Amino acid sequence: MNKVSLGLADTSVKWHHVKYSPHNLYPKIPWVNGHPTRPPSSKELQYAMEVVSSYHFLSSGLNVVRDPLDKKSIIAIIEFTPFDQLTPSEKDDLNFVSTFLHQTKPFISPVRSSSRVWGGLMWALGWRKSYDQKQICG
Repeated sequence: MNKVSLGLADTSVKWHHVKYSPHNLYPKIPWVNGHPTRPPSSKELQYAMEVVSSYHFLSSGLNVVRDPLDKKSIIAIIEFTPFDQLTPSEKDDLNFVSTFLHQTKPFISPVRSSSRVWGGLMWALGWRKSYDQKQICG
């Protein structure tokens, strides 16, 4: 797959081949009923920071993420656009989406999962099945 087949001829594309590999940043902290029994110690935090420092963070440009075992499938296409380069129409769209998400917070529940998060809430709108065949909407 190349830039032209994606319709991106004038754009620089960064290809990333990412193999899934689970990480346990705090392996010595026991969990009970899906919750950690204690916060991490400073030594455990230092270990987690060392592990995370080896990660490759995406921060700019157009990034295509693929699984190295299946080169025909694309996991994600992520494009970063600096705010000052957005058109007035794109800023209006961003404002519309962010306002909508902010206003829907009272009507949805926080995401409950056994993730390795030590504080705060994450909110999400769920997907529902559309009434049209083979379509979903959210």
